[in-house]
Amino acid sequence: MPRSRLPAPSRTSRRTPPELPGYVPPPDDPTPSPRDLLLTTWPGRLFLVAAGLKLVVALLRGITGLPDTLEFVSSAATIGLILSVGYFVWRLFLLLKRRLLWRVRRKLILSYIFIGVVPALLIIAFFILGAWVVSINVSAYLFRDGYDDIVEYAGLAANATTTRRAS
Repeated sequence: MPRSRLPAPSRTSRRTPPELPGYVPPPDDPTPSPRDLLLTTWPGRLFLVAAGLKLVVALLRGITGLPDTLEFVSSAATIGLILSVGYFVWRLFLLLKRRLLWRVRRKLILSYIFIGVVPALLIIAFFILGAWVVSINVSAYLFRDGYDDIVEYAGLAANATTTRRAS
């Protein structure tokens, strides 16, 4: 009995979702660009405003002395810079964490670092600690030995002085 040759149904991989009406695929790279971060987020705008205020205050400080109100503005701009830079450092930490730890291969590399590098660093740290303890003990011994010699010489000088006066 002959078989009919029908085309094989198309397989959809797990990465491509089925076509749904109104479906918009996610962007390839969900991380925004630095320009987008600076211009479209509140921490980016805060960074730009605070950096601009610090620049203006620095220029005014170079030209004339600063009144108390500008010192307050400078302090507020410093706090704004600290907050916005802290936010960006946190975002960078999360981005690096997500990029470094999301695949098994990278997790294995991280585990190899913990298995190989961290014990080696601990061994080096213990040897340095041991050398430090030994050097502290040797220096304490040398100090005590020198101190005892000085006390002995002072005692001999005192005895010699008392025997001369007695004679």
